Amino acid sequence: MNWNKLNNLEIENKERYVQLFSNIVNKIRNYEYDFEPGLKEESDHFLVHEENQVFGPMVHIVPKPAFDLFKEMKSKDPNQLLGFSVLANKTTRVSCFGIPCNLLAKSITKAF
Repeated sequence: MNWNKLNNLEIENKERYVQLFSNIVNKIRNYEYDFEPGLKEESDHFLVHEENQVFGPMVHIVPKPAFDLFKEMKSKDPNQLLGFSVLANKTTRVSCFGIPCNLLAKSITKAF
């Protein structure tokens, strides 16, 4: 089962992704984020912007070591939320694939 793979996934430097998640949530909340549908590769992660999600526009932060599993899980159920996500403004959600929910939740409660 893919959810078991996700639970066993080891991502290094989780703090970096937690901070990135918080920053993107804040930018979207303040309408300062440039959302363009598609895939953007960064040095250690991908930003996946999906426009046609059932839940509205979605920004997924995906660490590179988790990207193959992310693609596999999205291909099996494209409309499934793959873990913790937040509604950052009236329409756009943000997720950070492979990073524990408790760390992500703490990062945004500090920001609000």
